[in-house]
Amino acid sequence: DERRGANVPARALMGGTTQPTGEGLGVEAVEIADGSGAADSGLRVGDVIVAVDGTEITDPTSLGAAVATHQPGETVTVTIDRNGSTQDVPVTLGTRPT
Repeated sequence: DERRGANVPARALMGGTTQPTGEGLGVEAVEIADGSGAADSGLRVGDVIVAVDGTEITDPTSLGAAVATHQPGETVTVTIDRNGSTQDVPVTLGTRPT
């Protein structure tokens, strides 16, 4: 049935796979999907995501929850630690496949 899922709201997606850092703060990017908002923003494998729009990220679940509060197409500010240097990166969220 083509109408199946028509009433399911779109969910936001950053476009990467993460893992806990083991330090309790942030998540390390272990894969960045080609063509995703994460890739377009310049996020790299090895970057540690520590916040999304000011919300502290402690594990992959908290990252998913932070992204889920936004809609596809919105741009969020992702705070990362790259080689000991903290920087803010704008990421435009994509749509999670249903």
